[in-house]
Parts: sequence; C-alpha cells; structure tokens
Amino acid sequence: MSKEGVELVSISTNVIVPVESSSHRVVSLEEAAISSIPIIDSECSIRLNCLQKEILTVCAHSDKRIFVGSEDTSIRLWDVPKQNWVWSMKDHSKAITCIIVDHKRKLMISGSQDNSVRLWNIAECETAEKQMDIKSIKAFQGHKKPITSLCLDEITGTLFSASEDATVKGWNIETGECIMSIIDIKEVPKCIKVNGKFLYVATVSGLQKRSILTGEAIQEFPTPSPVNALEPFQEDVFIGLEDGSIYSINGSDSTLVNELKGNDDWAIHSIVSHRERLYCGTYEKLIGKAKKGVVPIKGRILILDLSNKKRECLQKLDAHAHKITSLTAFGNYLFSGSFDKMVFVWNLTPSDDVPLYEHEKEVVCTTATGTHLFSSSGKRTITSFDLHTRKKLKEFKGHEQTVSCLVESDGLLFSGSLDKTVRIWDALTGNCLRVLPKAKAPILCLSVSDDMLYVGYENRLIEFYDIQTGELRGKKDYSEEKQKKQRNSIATGMTTSDSSTNLLTSSEPGSPEPTLKSLQSKATSITSMAVYEQAIITPGDGDRLRKVNRKTYLFSATGDTVTLWDMEEGETGYVKFFKNGKIPITLLKVYKSREFTLLLASDKSGNIHSWDIRQFSDIQSLQILPLVSIPAHPNQAVMTMHIDDNSLISSSKENIKIWSYTMLENKDSILDPKLVLTLKDFGKKGLMDVCLQDDLIFVSMGNIIKQFNLSILMAPTAVKRNFSVQRLRKFLKSEESSQLSQEDWRELLYFLLAYGLTDAVKYVMNKKKYQHQRS
Repeated sequence: MSKEGVELVSISTNVIVPVESSSHRVVSLEEAAISSIPIIDSECSIRLNCLQKEILTVCAHSDKRIFVGSEDTSIRLWDVPKQNWVWSMKDHSKAITCIIVDHKRKLMISGSQDNSVRLWNIAECETAEKQMDIKSIKAFQGHKKPITSLCLDEITGTLFSASEDATVKGWNIETGECIMSIIDIKEVPKCIKVNGKFLYVATVSGLQKRSILTGEAIQEFPTPSPVNALEPFQEDVFIGLEDGSIYSINGSDSTLVNELKGNDDWAIHSIVSHRERLYCGTYEKLIGKAKKGVVPIKGRILILDLSNKKRECLQKLDAHAHKITSLTAFGNYLFSGSFDKMVFVWNLTPSDDVPLYEHEKEVVCTTATGTHLFSSSGKRTITSFDLHTRKKLKEFKGHEQTVSCLVESDGLLFSGSLDKTVRIWDALTGNCLRVLPKAKAPILCLSVSDDMLYVGYENRLIEFYDIQTGELRGKKDYSEEKQKKQRNSIATGMTTSDSSTNLLTSSEPGSPEPTLKSLQSKATSITSMAVYEQAIITPGDGDRLRKVNRKTYLFSATGDTVTLWDMEEGETGYVKFFKNGKIPITLLKVYKSREFTLLLASDKSGNIHSWDIRQFSDIQSLQILPLVSIPAHPNQAVMTMHIDDNSLISSSKENIKIWSYTMLENKDSILDPKLVLTLKDFGKKGLMDVCLQDDLIFVSMGNIIKQFNLSILMAPTAVKRNFSVQRLRKFLKSEESSQLSQEDWRELLYFLLAYGLTDAVKYVMNKKKYQHQRS
C-alpha cells in the first residue's frame, strides 16, 4: 500500500425505491402520544415455561437474556423475546441454589447443593447461539454443606459465599484463593449481601452486620421471625421475614424499623430493589388451611415505594401458582422465578402520561442507557434523568461551549464540545473523572470501542485515547491535503474547501463563537465515525488449536467522502472508501449480526447507502459488496439512524421512518427494505435528535424530549388503545372490532403472541371464529 493511502474509485450502489409494506401507517405525533401511554397491567408481559424442575434462582444478564437455575442441576441462559434457551450449563452435580452476574469481569457465578461455587465465562452470552453442556472455568471448593447465597464486593473483587455449614467464606475472584472464613455465625446463613463497608448476614434469629475486611461481627439485630431475604438500597438494608413483615436497617444510625406489618398467611422469600421500588416475592402458607387434599401455594409480588420515607405498598400482583423463589430486575423489566417451573416477565413502564423531559434551551444531543437518559442543550450543561421516575437527577457542568456529542459506555459518560475538550464523567454521580488535553479544533463526534475512545474534530483530525489512562494512543489525519487547503486560504480564520459554504471558525478576539450547525456543514469536519472490529482466525501451532487476531478498522465521514482507516497502520494507513458526488455524508453506522455485517452511510439528500463489510481482511485487498441506496427522506438530511437484526429507524427534521428489512441472497441486492411506519408533525422547530434504548424511543423537539414505546407504536391502532388484557377483551366484545380487516386480525395475533398473552390469543381466535360463523 502506498504511504499516501490508496485512492479508491467511487463505489456505486444500486438505487432502489423502497416498497411500502401493506401495513404501512402514517402517524401524527398527537396520535402517537395518545397510543403510547403505557398501562401497567396485572398480567405479566411474557411467561417462560422453562421445562426444567422447580426454579430456585433467576438472575438477569440484560433485559433480554436471563440465567435460570433449577432443581435439575442445570443453568440455562434464556433469550426472553424469543422465549427459548440458548445455553445449557451443566457442571454442578446437584440443584442450583443461587446465581449472580459480574458484568465488569463478564462472569457468572453459581452456588449449588453440591457444596461448590463455580465461575462461568459469559463474555459472548448476548450474541450466543444454542450450545449445550458448557463447562465452568473455575471451581471454589471449601464448604462442607450446600451453598445458600452469594454476593460480590465490586471494589475489592472479593466473592462471598454462605453455606449450610454455618460459615461464610471470602474468595479472591481472580485467583480462586480463600482469603477469609467466618466461622462464628452459629446458625445457617440464609442470605448475604454487601453494602458499602459492611457484610450483612441473614439467619433464623435475625441479621448480623459484619466488617467486609475482617468478617468481624459489629452488630446483631434480633427479629421476631426468621429472615428469608435481604436487599441493600442506598444506605439502608431491607429484610423480608417469614411472618410476612419487612424491616429496614439504616446504615448511619443502625436502627431497625418496621416498614410493613406481617401477615400470618403470607411469607416473604425474596426481595430486590430497582429504581426506587422494592419488589417482594411472597408465598401463601398452608397453616390451618388444608381441609381436603393439598391446597396449592400461591405466589404474590408486593411493590413498595422507596422514593420517600412513607414506604407505601403501591401494588400487589397475584403471580405464580407456587412459591416465588427468586426476583431479579434489569432495565424496564422484572423477572420472577417459581416452584411452578415458570419465569414471569413484568413490564415496569410507568402508567401516567407520555414521558416529557424539559430543558431551558434547545436540546442538541441525547444518549440513553437502560436506566438513565442523558441530554445536552444550549445551556452548555449535560442533564441526566431517571427513566422510571422521569425525575431530573444531576447536571454535569464543566464545558464552556455547546456540548456537541454524547456517548455512554460501562458506566462512563463521554462528552465532546465546541470548547475543544472531551470530558469523561461518572454517569451515576456526575463527577468529572478526566478532561483530555485541549485540542486545536472543536469536537464533533465520539466513538467508543472496548478501552479506546475515538475523537473526531472539525479540522479532519481523528485522535484515539486509552480510556483507562487518558493517554493519546495515535491519530489519523490527511495532513498534506489539509496543508494545501490552508495555503489556499485567503484570510485569517477562513478555510477553503470543495464545499460551497466557507464559514468563519476563528477563535481570535471579537470573532463570533462557531455553532454546531455551521461546523457540521464544513467539508473539512469529521462529522461521523464508526468502528468495525474483526476477528481473524488462523491455524494454531503447538498446543494451540487456532489463533485469533483482532483487527480494528475505523470509518470516518468528511464532506462527501467516507474513509476507511486501518488502526494498526500509521497516520496514512487509509483508503478513500466512498465518494458521494459532493453530497455531504451525515452519519455512519456499523451493525454486526450473526449472519452479516452492515455499513450504513446517510447523506444530506436523504439517502441511506449500505454495504456488506463482513468479507474483507485488510484495506490493501479491499473487497466490499455494495448493497443498495435508499431514498429514505427525499431532499432532507438524515439526522439519526438506528438498526437491529430486522429493522432500521431513520429520522430527518420532519419525520421518523421505521423500516423492516430482510437479507436476500441474489445478484441484484441482498438488502430488501420495506417502509412500515412514518411518524410526523413535529411542530415548527422540527426534530432535533432521536435516541433509541431497547423499546423506548426519545424524540427531541426544541427544549423538550418526548418518550414513546416503540412496541406499542408498531402495533395496530386498535390494539394500541386497548393495550391491557382487560381493555382488549372489552374492545373485542364491542361492535367496533367487527370493522377489523384480515390484516388487522393477523397483526393483532402477532402482537399478543409477542407479549405472551396466550389467553388473549385464544379469545381472539374464538371471536374471529364466531364472527366468521355469524357472517
């Protein structure tokens, strides 16, 4: 490859006009607001029949995949939307009693009645395909009786295990060495949890508070009934008792407070806190009730409000047909496991009006996680919101000019600004952890991959930093081309380019402050970046079966050109991948699925170009298959793109479009998009930004952000307004349902099946059959 980079002939793609699906609908913002009001239903969203023996423990890895441990000695990883398991893990010889997930180290830890604790590598579990009999990577041996509970101290990396042998052991999770053994508990520890500097141990007679470093007992709290479960929340610790009561211990003054009075008919078995709510799994006791035969045990979930000191019981959900043994929560979902061999999935979306997040000035950019929404506005600050309570949490202050881009990764928030700095924040506390050295040009885009942060500047420069140390690892720049353009400049602070718009960006005294919009219009600006990581597998040598080398490539957009960089090469290790005929590129996206890897590039004329990039191994022998160009938003710049396995969401200033697509293996095209939904009418100011997180879509307009549920928006209109099972049945009994077309009936059934509402499906089928007979 030439040291100056390879100049590639423009790669053309097939321009196609996407076909509208038969169910394509155009929905105004007002209609979307009415139909997207989420309704909390006493019916769960999905019922997983786990086909295992009694379920003893459930632990969520994400809101889509959960680990389920049962009496049959197996652990299974379940894909919740597909309602099927993808991993079967068998290394224990007896029932699985407890499971926890270490997201930081990408480990799952399990305890069993076989007296052992085992570690499992779950680095690939989000994209895993079906596998059986996966083996653990490490076993901790030392207990003489079954394991009852596990917990992890994130700070020290110490794993604690409790056992029926009346001991609690501490392990170094990296080496497997036992570094602590607490033997003075005197009773079987039923549950253990870490909160701050303390280890809490629940027993039959009460709760013990111990030092996390030495295991020494600090204080004991006798209780009127055996403690079955405990859960920390901020400085407090909540305990659930056999008599159905709930107590809390305040971490500062160590006082025991009765939060919920007991009920002789119900016992609490498991509790979990999530988004200022305490969820308690209970079961109905049989004392004095059995008359003829065995009376079934029922499971119920109690929901307590932790947002204030009243601790009110908000709701009671009659759930399982047997004892609820485990609760776990992630994102917008609560998962409950039971002796009835079922896992229920509950949607925790709040039930009031359409979510609204207000700002003092216009919103510039947004990003979201499973629990928080982050946004920047013209106020030069970043604001975080709780997605459940919708309350404003914190303001991140420090930037001196407009924040132009936000990226969240593993609890860190990265912000780039027109003040030429990048700041790294703790996403939860709002503390600024690091400020990268001030650059020579404003920052327009950021991208994060593993431990590397990529920064795109207004002056064609790309730098990449080590996230952990903040060290500059390298940079990419068209240095010679840039110098030529600068020599042709006719005035201080002016930059000439192929673009017809030349804008003042000088920071000299008296010069106007540049705006984000003006900088994005410059042909010298890095407007978007996308990282592609490729695993190259070659035959091994010696004892190694194979070698896996990982290569990192970076696509960057400047003006009408997409450039591909080999990150292992020097500053000139690049090729000009695509030229768009003087139409500026606005966004780049790389999406990798199990079957294909797509590169998408959008432009200011409203087109979305696509390529299949899974085949190439290096940029010297570049072979990339062009797919199609979609005129998604004619004569409107594409502002945002989001893509998953079967859908694409794009937006312009006037509308949001949702596409379904399939991959067709033929000579003409392997990408077949169909337009499903158009969301329009965003007012005079139009759309500013669109952000997607799971099934939630956040739409920025002026100084407000509105939140919609994508699943409900995609459902037929008749279903959206009758989202709860009770309302749906009432609707189906009405004359209005007789107006549904065949296509509406089909979509209705698909919608109900997706939410696991099998009873409603049967009802719909019977209703349709009755109508057919009547006609």
